[in-house]
Amino acid sequence: MPNDGSVRLHLDQQGCEPTGLVAKIKKSKAADNNIKDRKQTDHLTGYESDAVTHLLSEMGLQWLDWQCQMVAGIIRGGLFRPDNSTHVETLAKWPASEAYDPLLSNIAAEAFKQKTSICSSRQHYGPQQQRVCDLVAAPLIIDNQIVAVVVVMLSTRSKPQQHAVIQLLQWGGMWLETLLHKGGAGTKSGTVLLRRLMDQEQSNTLLQLCVDLLETEFRCERVAIGLHHGMSIELKALSQSAEFDRRSKAIRCLENAMAEAADQLSPVLFPQADDVTGLINRAHQELAVEQKRAVIYSIPLQVKGRLLGVITLERSLGKGFNKAERLQIESRLALIAQVLELKLSEERSFWQNTGRLFREFVSSLLGGRKLGAKLTALLLFVTLFGLTQIQGNYRITAPATIEGEVRQVLVAPFDGFIETADLRAGDLVKKGQLIASLDDRELQLERRKWLSERNKIEKEYQNALGRHERTALSVLKAQLAQVDSELKIADEAIGRTQLRAPFDGILVSGDLSQELGAPVESGQLMFEVAPLQRYRVVVEVDEHDVAELHPGRSGQLVFTALPQSQFDISVAELIPVAVSHEMSNYFRVEAFLERPTKLLRPGMNGVAKIEVGERSLFWIATHKLTDRVGLWLWSMGW
Repeated sequence: MPNDGSVRLHLDQQGCEPTGLVAKIKKSKAADNNIKDRKQTDHLTGYESDAVTHLLSEMGLQWLDWQCQMVAGIIRGGLFRPDNSTHVETLAKWPASEAYDPLLSNIAAEAFKQKTSICSSRQHYGPQQQRVCDLVAAPLIIDNQIVAVVVVMLSTRSKPQQHAVIQLLQWGGMWLETLLHKGGAGTKSGTVLLRRLMDQEQSNTLLQLCVDLLETEFRCERVAIGLHHGMSIELKALSQSAEFDRRSKAIRCLENAMAEAADQLSPVLFPQADDVTGLINRAHQELAVEQKRAVIYSIPLQVKGRLLGVITLERSLGKGFNKAERLQIESRLALIAQVLELKLSEERSFWQNTGRLFREFVSSLLGGRKLGAKLTALLLFVTLFGLTQIQGNYRITAPATIEGEVRQVLVAPFDGFIETADLRAGDLVKKGQLIASLDDRELQLERRKWLSERNKIEKEYQNALGRHERTALSVLKAQLAQVDSELKIADEAIGRTQLRAPFDGILVSGDLSQELGAPVESGQLMFEVAPLQRYRVVVEVDEHDVAELHPGRSGQLVFTALPQSQFDISVAELIPVAVSHEMSNYFRVEAFLERPTKLLRPGMNGVAKIEVGERSLFWIATHKLTDRVGLWLWSMGW
């Protein structure tokens, strides 16, 4: 149901209590069952057809007025019935002063033709067709036959809102069907009674009118009506008597008789007729003695299976109620009960209606019907209650990755070409072990060049030494030192062409076995080496759970490669920087392994569960949902 106020169900603008007829029918499951249990008849009988026509003719305008006032935003409305195969006859229009509008009759004829509800959006009407509206047509069904179509013109709505309006109109039609079958509203006298009752604005005047009309129609000495209140029946109206003393013995006897019929939820007749046996009528007998009347007949008023009150009719000796009269009285009271329930509901406050609905819910919950569903609900309640009481170990679950405690990077020392690559990622290495080497031929040529230059200078130095040329010796000695420096640089460069492991560990990345002879640039990453037996665990904790963590918490870690083994971990540090990944944020939480093992390798993934403390099982199962709903409500300004 849309919550923008488009369909009021007789709710005021601020959301007051539901008081409309359609709202009451909607809340009753009996209305839904009424649709399912309709008799599948091909044609209405002659009597039923006449009764339907009479009912629509007498009540059509008033019923249409009720429906149009219950739905906000209705511009015009009409009630139509088929005239022939292609035309429809207008039974009523709302407002009554509005001129004939062919839009309404056209969509009504289409609904009759298709035998279904129709929604027509964004139709133009009015002067020069400048206004826009929606048209909704809903067939009224009685005894599985379409007897009329109600059409409303309303401000533009969404599809769900249009279907809600259709449902409201159809429920209103079900009320007409109830009046026709149970209340005799299809007869002339029933229609007159219905109109007189609906004209009453307050329930107390309605009750007084009911007892006066019943007394006159059924020639009774006295008629009384009492309403169900709590666990008793309280007298509300007496025929030909505007006031009465509630403390008198006669009134107490009358209320006792009504309570007797209410307790048995069945009409009670004193003295009992041949076709009415097995009912307790002791209170009725006491009332007959007190009032000195021979015949007393009490009938409970029930609406949708709920007790509304009791009506008691009294006659003098020799004027008993025969079976035909009793059936006629019960038919009238069914009609009265429908109208009385409507009036009483309109006068109740929001809290009274809420309390009544709660009592009905409790009554249906504790009753004997639908035992299987109630046992299921009870089991569910016990389960939920147990979950709120039983404590469990709450653990934060998050993906985890193992990394080396440190990571040494091996890069290209200068521009060159790959000569050998004996190892690759995943291989274990020892300290000083050769991993790969670069082509050093140019460096070797450079070294031989300087070595030849040194030999040359060395020879000149020996000659100068033999001739005792001090100046030349000093120059040659400086040249020898320069050449030695160049040789040392060449030797170091040749040594750096060999990439060796800085410590015992494992190659984490790098595979040059398929790139022999490929050029490399100075500073290019070639290998990464991580030490063995020194690892750290990185847990990616969702931002919703990170507040529960702090250094020192313990947990367990299971790796994808070792699903049968659990490793104990302890939180070491929380990195206070969020990382965005796939539309969500997480924090890196670093932990360490309590007992390292040789089975682990850097880069292995798994799932970590970090223990937080004890919580109820219900909280553990629902806290994520409730936290997110609470955050969403807060963001919406609630």
